[in-house]
Amino acid sequence: QYVATHLLKTQAEIHWPTLRNLLSCDDLAIIRFFKDRIPCSCLNEKYEEAKSSLVEFGEEEEEEEDDDEEET
Repeated sequence: QYVATHLLKTQAEIHWPTLRNLLSCDDLAIIRFFKDRIPCSCLNEKYEEAKSSLVEFGEEEEEEEDDDEEET
């Protein structure tokens, strides 16, 4: 693999920090990573779904915090 990546440059080198970040992140970040690199319109749809679910989840948390503040 060293010959293919460094000498012949026929294979892409693995960027280990990026791979480590992908393994420990959420779905939105993974979709965003591949959406920029793969020409597929299905990833745009998945990105919008993940983005909207993240916004909905954030709105639910804010409503719960408001309810807790009103009780005290």
